[in-house]
Amino acid sequence: MGSLCPVPVTCNLMATMTHTAVLYTREGCCLCEHARGILHRLQAEFDLSIEEVDITGDPVLQEKYGCTIPVVVIDGQHSFESKITEYYLRKVLVPRRRWPWLMR
Repeated sequence: MGSLCPVPVTCNLMATMTHTAVLYTREGCCLCEHARGILHRLQAEFDLSIEEVDITGDPVLQEKYGCTIPVVVIDGQHSFESKITEYYLRKVLVPRRRWPWLMR
């Protein structure tokens, strides 16, 4: 006899999308280390690809981010500066999950 549940038990009810996080950083930045740790904790849960960019060797990036690092950009849209928190990163990542039957 088959199950009455239309969705197999092994099915993941929430389909996840791959996300990209860019961390603008520089050596010796303790806030950057903190942001890196948060991103690595969230990496598996949100299928997060992390790219680190050291602004030290790039005058344009130093001008843009020099006083605000760390800067985290999620999927090229959402930007966080200075004190990065797991709470706010989660708020950006969680709504991007979609129910599988709505993905087209």
